[in-house]
Amino acid sequence: MTQENKNCSICKQSLPLEEFYLSHNGMYNFCCKPCDRKRKAVYRAENKEIYKTTAAIVSIVKNLGHIKEF
Repeated sequence: MTQENKNCSICKQSLPLEEFYLSHNGMYNFCCKPCDRKRKAVYRAENKEIYKTTAAIVSIVKNLGHIKEF
């Protein structure tokens, strides 16, 4: 059985498809899982204020009882 590979747009490595996240539309992500995790970590670090605000809003809504599980 032949294993399919895909090139990561960030690290340029040819990797098996299992190393890529599968999108909701059935296509594989443009970058591999390790590169995607690094990319998302950088984004979160650069946008801490957005995450603080979102966490505060979720906390308020949970306290109102509108969301039991989040």
